[in-house]
Parts: sequence; structure tokens; C-alpha cells
Amino acid sequence: MDGLLDVYLKVLLWLALVACLAVLVVPALPRLNRRIGAWRVHRRLQQALPASHYTVLRDVTVRRATATGVDTSQIDHVVVSPYGIFVIASKHYSGWIFGAEREPQWTRVHFRSRRKFRNPLGRNHAQICALQELLGLDAAAFHSLVVFSGSAEIRTPMPPNVTRLGGMLPYIQVRTAELLGFEEAARVAGVLAVKRLAPGVQSTAEHIASLRQTQGNRFGARQALLGLVLMVSLVAVAGTLVHNLSEVPGQFPTRRDAPLACAWSPETGLCTCSDNRSRSGDWVVEIAEEHCRALPVGHTPVTQR
Repeated sequence: MDGLLDVYLKVLLWLALVACLAVLVVPALPRLNRRIGAWRVHRRLQQALPASHYTVLRDVTVRRATATGVDTSQIDHVVVSPYGIFVIASKHYSGWIFGAEREPQWTRVHFRSRRKFRNPLGRNHAQICALQELLGLDAAAFHSLVVFSGSAEIRTPMPPNVTRLGGMLPYIQVRTAELLGFEEAARVAGVLAVKRLAPGVQSTAEHIASLRQTQGNRFGARQALLGLVLMVSLVAVAGTLVHNLSEVPGQFPTRRDAPLACAWSPETGLCTCSDNRSRSGDWVVEIAEEHCRALPVGHTPVTQR
């Protein structure tokens, strides 16, 4: 019986550990994936584009006024040049990508998983509008670009500004018509350096708060669900642990006040006592043979359980 309880307790402990890992790791995986993709794109841009002509910015968060208050736009990458401002969304996905330029949602198929995600071109359009308002420029000064930096394959016809990582630099480098000029590009880079929110925890938190206001509290509901799973697992393990420790001999030092019937066991060399009420069976105590034989029935030896 004790062996089954030990196995049961170990299984519950492992389940609690898995639940803890799920609560801590699962929500962080998409963020880690995004960081890997953003790092690959940023490194490629910095290595290939000369600093004399291009200013490469990463994780640009700007505020914009809306009808309901102040909103934020978080842009993966912004490249400022005399040839225009490139607004780049990076997606570090695997699997197959299906969609069209004007579809509100695209589909990602990975093995048997099929997930919808917002059309990144639409997101880029909203971010370009925010930059237009901030910089005072026309839409013609901007280039929208979506880059899939992972192993994803685009399975439906897409416009040229939707590409994998290998097509990003050619798309930028072939655009040599001066839309801004060097002086205007320098001014734009300076304004962004001053007006953008400093990258880090504060800007990310403000952007998430903005998303909650505009898209509902989906993020909070997911965190609450994961927290509930963790709490239930820990309560179950704690309850089982307390129950088992109260039943298994040798865990809590206590004094037995109930009458015991004790007998010497030649096989174990120990004194075996029982009160006929214990659910864990006979109670083995370490008492010398002569003392055990001398105990009358109903005597309670001073021992530790």
C-alpha cells in the first residue's frame, strides 16, 4: 500500500512540475520565437546596408492620438534612407503560409496544426499611418515589407513586398530613386530617435496595455487560465502530500496515545504494535526484545511514528 502511495505522490509531483513549466515556458515561446526572427533580420540589415546611406532601427514604438485616447504602434524594423522609409514586419515561422494581399487573415499550416494570423501587410499599413502622422510625410515616402525569417514556405501568390529572408535585401537595394534625399532622411532619423519610446520593458508594457484596450483582454484571460492550472496542481499535490505523510509511518514525530497491542517479531528483530484503528497497518517500533516482551497488552510505548 505504501508503495502505491509513493508512486501516486511522485506522479502528482511530476504533473505539478509539468504544469509549472507550462505556465512559465509556454507563454514565453512565441516571444522567444519573435526575438530570434527579429535578431536575424536586424543582423542582416546592419551587415549589408552601408551606414552612410541607411539608418537601421529595431523595435520602434511610437505613440499616436486616436479617437479614444493615445495608442501605440510597435514596429519590428524601420530603415531610413534617401530612397524612402522601409517599414519591415518580421515573422519567424515554419510550415506553409497561405494568404492574399487583401485578405484580413492569413493561414499558417505546420504539420497538422492550422492557425490563422493577422495579415501583416494590414498591420504595416497601420504602422505607416502612425509614422506619417509623427513625421509629417506622405504615404509615397514609405515602403511596406513583410519578411518570413524562419523556414516557412509561401504557398500562394504574394506581392513582391512579401518575401523570405533571402529576398529582403534585394527588395531594398533595387530601390534607388530618391524619395527623401539625404538631408530629409537625416531629419527623419533624428525625429525617430527622439520621439520613439526607449526599447525595453516599459515600452513593451505600454504597447501591450494599448492592445488590451483595442483588442480586448485576451492576454489577461490566457494568463489567468495558466495560473489556475498551476494553482490547482499545487493544491492537489499539497493535499496528497499532507494526507500521505499523516498515514505513512516515520514521517511526523508524534506520541501514540491510543492503547497498543505489541508483540516481538523474531523475523525482523523489532517490536510490532497495532491499535486496530490505523489505516496503515501494523506499526513497527524499535524497542529491545526484553522490553517488548515485558509490555502488557494495552501499554503505550514512548516512540516516534
